[in-house]
Amino acid sequence: MGEKKRAWPLVIMLFLSLVLLVAVFFIRLPYLSGLISRYKNSGNGETITLEIERVLFRNGEEELSPASIAEWNRDSLHLAAEAALIPPSKEETAAGFISYIPHGTELIGIAERDGYIFINLTDEMKKAPEEAFTAIADTIRNAIQTKAITFLINGEEVLTL
Repeated sequence: MGEKKRAWPLVIMLFLSLVLLVAVFFIRLPYLSGLISRYKNSGNGETITLEIERVLFRNGEEELSPASIAEWNRDSLHLAAEAALIPPSKEETAAGFISYIPHGTELIGIAERDGYIFINLTDEMKKAPEEAFTAIADTIRNAIQTKAITFLINGEEVLTL
């Protein structure tokens, strides 16, 4: 009887480990499918590069500047959000363009429901001025029609434009 009682903690630990493994797999599945898509497209030369107009600033004013981004079967919303986060090139910097989006900011996720967009970004955006959020929102609005854009930082709502 004592042997059966000792086995239960092991069974429970194995079950919880399996649940954690499955959860991690499904959370990372979109990331993994993106990697697979990139791998498939990189080998056969069929990757399409698009030019997307993103908002940068020069002399305190918003200006559109094209950014090249690989399409990889993503929709306009994702492409516009990712293009907005691309920092100015050396040529753009030399021409006086700046971005208020902090270096290292990454897109965690983006969703659209009934014309409303929710964009989740990493912690770096906590130190960003409002112009950074405006630049991202205006870049997205140049690509698609939207009613409002709600910004989240690591899942917590911070601003709606």
